[in-house]
Amino acid sequence: MVFVFIYVKGYAQRNVERLSWSSGHSMEMPWYTEEVPTVGVSLNYTNHLVDCANIHTFVNAYGPNRENVRAAIEKITGRSAFRGTADDTVFCGRWDTRL
Repeated sequence: MVFVFIYVKGYAQRNVERLSWSSGHSMEMPWYTEEVPTVGVSLNYTNHLVDCANIHTFVNAYGPNRENVRAAIEKITGRSAFRGTADDTVFCGRWDTRL
């Protein structure tokens, strides 16, 4: 299993920070998501799923601090239940993030 933790700094400069890969078909992109169970965890932006739509399980931890990371891992591993309900905005308005 692979955990991809995503933390992009720069919130004060722009409203949206996108993931930037070194090239269009870079090996640093999570290319292995069909072969290896992969969980994406965004630590600060709720729209990172747009840049990693091929990751089929994606969690927003809403903060890069230790408590948020631990809570996300506890929920992903089943030690703690997810609470609340997700609305359609979690899919970032894209059809491919629902696949």
